[in-house]
Amino acid sequence: MLLDEGVLGKISLNQCADSKKNNVLMKYLIYFLALTPVMLRAQTPSTSSLKPESIDRSAIQWTEGLSWDQIKQKALQENKYIFIDCYATWCGPCKLMDTEAFSNDSVGHFLNTHFISIKVQMDKTSHDNEEIKRWYENAAVIAKKYHVEEYPTFIFLSPGGAIVLKEVGYRKPAMFIEMAKGVIQPGNVYVDPYEEYEQLMTDYKNGKRNYEKYPLMVKTAYNLSDWDNWKMLLKELSQYMAGLNRNERYTKERIEACSQAPLGTSTRLFGFFYRDGKLIDKAMREKGYAARVVDMAIQNEIIMPFYNEQNKSKTIAMSGMYLGSFVGKLQTDSSEADWSKLEKRIAAKFDKNTTRRNLIEAKVEWYDRHRNYDQLLKNAIKLKKWHISDMKINSHSWTAFLISNDKKLLNEYAMWMKGLIKIMPNQGSYLDTYANLLYKLGKRKEAIYWQQKAVELAPERRGRQKTLEDMKQGKQTYLDRGAIWSRIK
Repeated sequence: MLLDEGVLGKISLNQCADSKKNNVLMKYLIYFLALTPVMLRAQTPSTSSLKPESIDRSAIQWTEGLSWDQIKQKALQENKYIFIDCYATWCGPCKLMDTEAFSNDSVGHFLNTHFISIKVQMDKTSHDNEEIKRWYENAAVIAKKYHVEEYPTFIFLSPGGAIVLKEVGYRKPAMFIEMAKGVIQPGNVYVDPYEEYEQLMTDYKNGKRNYEKYPLMVKTAYNLSDWDNWKMLLKELSQYMAGLNRNERYTKERIEACSQAPLGTSTRLFGFFYRDGKLIDKAMREKGYAARVVDMAIQNEIIMPFYNEQNKSKTIAMSGMYLGSFVGKLQTDSSEADWSKLEKRIAAKFDKNTTRRNLIEAKVEWYDRHRNYDQLLKNAIKLKKWHISDMKINSHSWTAFLISNDKKLLNEYAMWMKGLIKIMPNQGSYLDTYANLLYKLGKRKEAIYWQQKAVELAPERRGRQKTLEDMKQGKQTYLDRGAIWSRIK
């Protein structure tokens, strides 16, 4: 399949979890995607305006109308912990928490018994009422204190106001209750992940330079959206690395710190990844790591402007994330770009191998966004000679299963997936894709074998179980996903 539910969940959450990094990460095109401070007030319709019988007592009862000092005083008086739900109005997983977890009877009972709960709107909108606006200043202070950069963020404080736990991301009701139960256990000590960074920055400003800690400092500054310090530290780290012997220059920590954001193709850091790719891949123990950093820079500087220049459709966005398969649902746009022009632009600065790889990647992305899946499949299979991400391999192979009736092409994608599952045998979505490719090729017995394994990895996935039963009965699979079952040629 295109994406495993777990992978899709992570992506959905990370669209919120990478909030304030959005201005940098959007440059990554289709890779990773937005935001702002904190506020202490329940941002839900005020229960004070509702009749008592209209209030849902089974859900969390959010405390409203109190100042932050009053909330802390109330917690002390009632000997209750404090739970803060930090959310943003645009955040999808935040809305899921409201509809699935916070409205749950068991969650509501536990939180109402042991916590004073407050809902915190983290962003500012034109629809904010006066009560919300009065909390803007406090919100910024609390956001800074607790380093709230991702949404949803859950902050748990002791009755005395000390932080006990901070967690990020959607939780199912049962998982959320277990998390909250752990908070009220005696002896909990919160370890501030930013404490070392703050001490290192204090030393740095006092003139002390600990280059071995620079990777940690660079990554933490980036995570905190501390852009001025991030740029300064990254520049000094690159200067330090340039003075080292090539065989001593590249460590996993330094490489990760240098590859967090798109690099300019004229920078020293980009030169490291372009010229010393083999050394970097060896340090990372991942073939193709350096090439992906190089390609992202080329995507950002050359390919993205080319897309904007060539795209004539007002309805097709060539940047930003998109999830799921639209095969069979949206009309194909057969518009072509001037690929020879793009090839010349890339070749003017880079070698033949890099040029060829990026040209094909550019075509695949263009065809994907224009829903020209025939051309997408013919080009994507050419990427087999390079090391691209496993999710991309699975995505292209899933599209091949859905729409192709070309036996030769289907066999090529099946072989690509076979190689992938050899190194990732426990990724159920990949096994599902492989099994369906085999099934479409008429290899029913082999397909059932791999589909059974996909089901065993995630028995709760009813779609996979249904697919297995369809295979056993000789039925066409995934018709609901737009699978086309015409005669294989």
